This record gives sequence, structure tokens and C-alpha cells, in this order.
Amino acid sequence: MDHLRGLGATDTELVAAGLAQRARTGALIDRFRDRLTFPIHDADGAIVGFIARRNPTASDDGRAGPKYVNTPGTDLYRKGEHLFGLYETRAALAAGAAPALVEGPLDAIALTLAGAGQVVGVATLGTALTDRQADLLGRYIGTDGPGILVATDNDLAGQQSAERMYWQLTSRGDAPRRLSLPDGFDPADLFHRDGANALRTAIDSSRSLADTLLDARITAALRERSDSDIHAALRGAGAIIVALPPSRWLAHIDRVTEVLGVPPGTLHQAVLDTEPIAAAPGATTTGPQRAVRLTLPSDNHHRTAHAGQSSEGTRPDVHHFR
Repeated sequence: MDHLRGLGATDTELVAAGLAQRARTGALIDRFRDRLTFPIHDADGAIVGFIARRNPTASDDGRAGPKYVNTPGTDLYRKGEHLFGLYETRAALAAGAAPALVEGPLDAIALTLAGAGQVVGVATLGTALTDRQADLLGRYIGTDGPGILVATDNDLAGQQSAERMYWQLTSRGDAPRRLSLPDGFDPADLFHRDGANALRTAIDSSRSLADTLLDARITAALRERSDSDIHAALRGAGAIIVALPPSRWLAHIDRVTEVLGVPPGTLHQAVLDTEPIAAAPGATTTGPQRAVRLTLPSDNHHRTAHAGQSSEGTRPDVHHFR
């Protein structure tokens, strides 16, 4: 604040730019005091805001504030419209590096350092991935490429975030991957504890995010193995698989068919009769309703699955008839 005032900035300008804020006393204070502060660039390279990480030596009793602080919404900056690291790694991305989506700038930097030019980190600035941010990644999506690496934290919130990203990225033609991390770790934690080679190994062993989501559906079905559980797994698997580029379908179909023990062709038909637009939660479709004949190994009876979309636009409603 003192520095900018010395350059002629007014208090009104300091607040409008998001660099200062009013204390409860009414005095103006530095918004990013005692924080490691990173600039956020727009697509043209102009600095439009900042994100700042709390000093790790500061007390964690809340008085030092949240772990990360962003520039507040200003005339130049809305955090859901930018990705940290996208501008800084533009040369590597142009040369074919794959983006890795993370939550914070230190995770992004760790992945770029460990990525050896093959992967670069970009951070969502503490927000859930927005459609605007997903659109920024569109130019780096290719149906035959390795897929964007989803590297959110390995905890419940991070797993839920990864599933939301799956629908957003597949709707733009991507086949995203999932970074495998130790429980409770984020990429920066792993880099700090075990070094760049350990994070690089995690990058190299990443698997399809679709497989991660399919495993969750399969596990739930195999727990009880009732007809309704198997049908639910088939519906869920169909929605996940059909969201991918068609060239990626067969390997997933074969794996799920084998694990669930359903007759060959059962999941193929479920995939073919799932409306692609209905794969994303909350999406709607006006496409035709179709019938899928499923034969389950639990008995020899045929069941017809009505795979049309409900009038409320929810996921396909399936009715079984013996």
C-alpha cells in the first residue's frame, strides 16, 4: 500500500483493484499481507488479479485467514473466468503438453516441475471448474491425445470435484485421466515429501478417470448382486462410457462386462441406447426413447429397460418387466 501510494495511487483505486481492504477500524490494510502472492494472467498476458497462499509458519487458529486468498471480483477479474498457469505454460502446451487440473497454484507448479514438458499444471483458483474455464482448455483437447489430467486432492471433496470435471471435459470431447495420489495428499504435498520423481511416477501411472468412476459403480453392484443393483450399474456405466469419444468405448465395455459377469452385448446395447447429452447430470434431451433388452446372469429371464429421458430431464428412468 505504501509503495503504490508513493506512485500516486489513491485509496479508492487500491480498493477497486483488490489490493487493499478496509479493516474493522476503517483503516486501509494490505489484502495479501504476509502471503506468497502469484499473479493471474489473462489470455493476452495482462495481470488481472492475484492469488496468495498463507504463510505456512503462521498460526492455524484462523487469525491468519484462509489458506488461499484471491483478488475479489473487480472490473478486470472474476476468478471463475481464469486458470492460473495457462498463460505461463503456453509454450509447453503449444508443443503438446497435457494440462493437469488442480485447485491451487502450488499444486500447479509442482506438476509443471515434475511433468518434464509432458504435463503442466493449471489451477482453478479455488473454485469448482466453471464452464468458462473448461472452454479455455478446449484448444488442448484431442480425441487421440492422452487426455487432461484431473489432479484434485485424494479426499472425498477432491473425488467429487473430479467427477464433476469428468462431465464437463467429456462434453468437450476429452477423455480425462485421474492422478493417483496417497490418501489425503495433493500434488504439492507429494512433491514436498518425496520429490519430483515420485510425482512423475504418479503422473506416468495415471489411469482413465472413466475407469475410476466405473469402479465405483461396479463396486456398489457387486456388494449385493441384486438385479436392481446390476441394472443400476449398467445404466451408470452406460452414461459414463457414452460420454467418451466412441474410439474409447470398447475397452471400457469389455472390462465392465467381464467384472459384472453380464452376457456379452448387454453393456454394448446399454451404451448405444444412452443419449450422450444425458450423460451429464442435469442435462436434458428430446431424443427418442428406446428399449434395451438386458439378460442378467442371475436368471434366464429377459428384462426390457426403457432408456428414455424423463420429462424432468433427469437421468434415464429404467423400468424392468419380467
